[in-house]
Amino acid sequence: MDEVLAVHQREGGVTGLAKHYGAPRHTAQGWMGRARKMATQADGSSA
Repeated sequence: MDEVLAVHQREGGVTGLAKHYGAPRHTAQGWMGRARKMATQADGSSA
């Protein structure tokens, strides 16, 4: 997930992330939702 987060930041958002990987935007949005959920769990916070 670290790579996905890095590409998201570098490309400037979900649309850039999707273009980078050649994936539909809704797929990239799902990746980001999962990444955020994982980050929240890793911090020990509740979602």
